[in-house]
Amino acid sequence: MNGIHIGFQGIFLLFIIGYLIWSAVKKLTKSTSEEILDQNLGLNTDEYTDENPDPEENDKLVLISAISETEIKKILTDFCASYNQEKVQAHLRLTKIKADEFVISFPQNIDFEIYCYLINYLNYPAGFNKTFKPLGYTTTKLSDNWITEETADKQVMLFISDHDTEYDNVSMTTSDNMGYKLSFDHSHTSKNQLLDAPEKNYTPHSVSLNQLKLKEFSGFA
Repeated sequence: MNGIHIGFQGIFLLFIIGYLIWSAVKKLTKSTSEEILDQNLGLNTDEYTDENPDPEENDKLVLISAISETEIKKILTDFCASYNQEKVQAHLRLTKIKADEFVISFPQNIDFEIYCYLINYLNYPAGFNKTFKPLGYTTTKLSDNWITEETADKQVMLFISDHDTEYDNVSMTTSDNMGYKLSFDHSHTSKNQLLDAPEKNYTPHSVSLNQLKLKEFSGFA
């Protein structure tokens, strides 16, 4: 009877060891397609590497509505594919607020110029026969492209003019309702163009960055 008892213990021990080995092998052999799916769902794109240093706090946001989840994910994927070829310049988080309303935030700070390019691209995405209407919000710094002493350290709202015919600029309204046009044409001698009046008055957003961090998101980089 004692020999039989030892045999059962040995079988049980072998079963446990086998299960542990199987679990370890399953993790190590995770398929490439599963990894790609995880990235598209934003499950592991916030892991920082040597190319993605520690996150820098920032208040940049982009609000966009009247757009489907499929459309916004396609646009962000294409933008990152274009601007992250040599190094990661755009690390984005997409949070759904409603079925057709989203917030884009930036766990790793994005350069102000690339941020403006993103707002323009969201309005004029490649491969779409329609435009969208994003609204960007941030606080400017003197080191930002286009920003001068008159516009530095101000909360601003960024958007594309409803009357735009050049397709290579963004409009900016400061919190004290000064309007500017920021042109992507680097041949312009002026860093920005002061408008007689802003096309849109500054309207503060109601998004809480701290609350946003607690919501589910999709990551893009």
